[in-house]
Order: sequence, then C-alpha cells, then structure tokens
Amino acid sequence: MTLNVTGSIYDQTDKHTAGGRASDIAQATTLKESGRITVQTSEVDLNKSTEVASPGWCLLKNAGATDRIDLGFATTVYDMSLEPGESTVFRLISTGSARIFVKAEGANDSNNLEFAFYAI
Repeated sequence: MTLNVTGSIYDQTDKHTAGGRASDIAQATTLKESGRITVQTSEVDLNKSTEVASPGWCLLKNAGATDRIDLGFATTVYDMSLEPGESTVFRLISTGSARIFVKAEGANDSNNLEFAFYAI
C-alpha cells in the first residue's frame, strides 16, 4: 500500500499559499491499525505502540461536527488541536512515540476521532 498525502497552507488574509507550493508525500506503507473512537473531556490514551512495531505514519481526523479535539504526546500536554473536519498526518520516528493523548473541548457523543497507523 502507498500512502499519498498532498497538502498546502493558504493564507486567507494575504490570498497566497504559504511557501508558494504544496507538499507531496508518497511512501510505501502497511496499514497496521485503523478505527474510530469517541473522545470526551477526559483524556484518552491512544496507545498504539504495540500495533506499530516500526516507525511509520499516523493519520488523525476529527470526524465530529462541533468540538475541537486536542492532541499531545505527554499526558495533559496538548500541543496540537483539530477543529471539526480537520485532519493531520505526521511521521512517528520511533516505536515508542506511538502514544498519543487526546481530549475533546466539550462533552459530546459525536466527538469522533478517526485514526490510522501505517508502518514503513
């Protein structure tokens, strides 16, 4: 399987694409685990280090309609967030870094986080 990701950052104020170009990633991968979890205001440990036995890619999407989902790599430390409908892809650099902590901005049963972990 090949994971293909294309993205760009568009500045709404200045009406231009940051950096002037899009980024493309094409990497041969093996899907190790995917699914969907409901995220509430209490922290959830999305510990996938046993499924991802080698460095690879992580794809996360906030599939909810109303609340932000916060993400981090240490308990109670959230350095990233996904608004409803947003997604992100990033590389896991070691087998121990597949631990991701998540929590939602509000208590809502439709706060769904879709995830996929790929080994390379």
